Amino acid sequence: ALRSVRGGLILEKLIALEGIEISDEKVDEKLGEVALSARQSVAQVKKMYQRQNGALEQLRQQIASEVALDRVVDSADVKLVEESMSPVDGLPGVSP
Repeated sequence: ALRSVRGGLILEKLIALEGIEISDEKVDEKLGEVALSARQSVAQVKKMYQRQNGALEQLRQQIASEVALDRVVDSADVKLVEESMSPVDGLPGVSP
């Protein structure tokens, strides 16, 4: 639970630092995806979100989190290692 809270706080900070803002159009796009998977109209889904106090803002925050995580992944410098190597292979002074 603590790890989840920390992750959420880090995401909030990253969203603020990166200046990530989610437009109404992006929210409507996400509502369209939800409507499609729920086999309902966008108007029905939007009305449902509007009736639930804070649901649209939570959706906006979820989208912002996805954008922030995408930026982290896109900027990551990933190096592939051979499967046969153990995590300590090649480290000086460490033998498996």
